[in-house]
Amino acid sequence: MKRTFVVAATVATLLVGGVALAIVATPDSAGPVAGEEAHETTTTTVPSDDDGVDVTFAEEEGSVEKTEPTAAKDHLEEPEEEPEHDTSPPDLAILYPEDGAHFSESKVAFEGIAEPGSQVFAAGYQADIDEEGHWRIVLILSPGGNVAKFTAVDAAGNESHAEVQVFLDVEEEPEEEPKESDFVAYQTYGSCGEEPPYDVWHGSGTPGTEVWVVSDFGSGHTVVGEKGKWELKVFFEEAPCNDEFAVVVESSDGYRKVFEFIRLCEGEEGESH
Repeated sequence: MKRTFVVAATVATLLVGGVALAIVATPDSAGPVAGEEAHETTTTTVPSDDDGVDVTFAEEEGSVEKTEPTAAKDHLEEPEEEPEHDTSPPDLAILYPEDGAHFSESKVAFEGIAEPGSQVFAAGYQADIDEEGHWRIVLILSPGGNVAKFTAVDAAGNESHAEVQVFLDVEEEPEEEPKESDFVAYQTYGSCGEEPPYDVWHGSGTPGTEVWVVSDFGSGHTVVGEKGKWELKVFFEEAPCNDEFAVVVESSDGYRKVFEFIRLCEGEEGESH
């Protein structure tokens, strides 16, 4: 037997999970055709919202039944946080010496403190450093001002820099005054009437010292011997008769002295040899 229902629907709105849903429910006055014992109820199920919740509407009662969350929400995993990269430069400080310090010795020990676990470098060399970050390194200074530069590097590769200026004081040695030469020279004759005319010079000096006897009419060269003595005979074949001229004796250590020589011809008095 075909049954016919007359339903007067009432429309209501329900806000579930931020979503507005239209609900259709039958009022209590509406029912099955007279003579029917069955009580019909229509149920509407709305798919789950963003939170994975299924909502069921019982239209007869006008009530809403909320079921348990689905497994979809249980499977959501929170993303792992990436570790922060260390970009901070390490601590670095120079404790000794103070800036502007003066030293008389070229070797100076520099000391300081840095971030534990870091490395400290200066002038291409690595400093000794303990677990607490105390470091020490010996550097050699040059005369005058010196700028010592230090670099600290931590495990992440970050760098810090520090520097200090120090001075190496060196007393300037006075310039030595030139020593007077111990070289001496003597002339034997001073004149000569023989042919060819000549004279002999001799003296003493430092072994190895060179000696020159020079004139316009004759010259010669010798070296002071191992015993500190020297002697040199010089001829003056082109010298004019009876006319005195200069003969200069010089040494390699700065000695210089001027002598006179005359060639004696017939009719002139003087020492002849």
